[in-house]
Amino acid sequence: MVQKSLNLQIAALRRATPDCSIIVIAANDPDGITSDVRSNLLKNATAWPSYVLALRQVARENTALYLDLQAKWDGHGAALGVQTIAQTHPDQTGMADIAADLAAFV
Repeated sequence: MVQKSLNLQIAALRRATPDCSIIVIAANDPDGITSDVRSNLLKNATAWPSYVLALRQVARENTALYLDLQAKWDGHGAALGVQTIAQTHPDQTGMADIAADLAAFV
């Protein structure tokens, strides 16, 4: 379901702007058990690996760039200084880290 929806969205973007670049980003989803982020967690930790795999496949199928924050931060966002222990969203350092990765793509 996710793959079909993303493929349709990318197809629509490329119909509107044929030469556009697409970047697919797999966010870091701490599970609260093996990760150092402990609160405000998403409730889909068990399904997350299959979601990340779907994103990777969609990127590959559509010749899109792919940034995998799940692999990069691996649930240790607080230790890396890119998330706080109370927030799944990146902090300012995390945003700068993502921006640096995106800048490398362009």
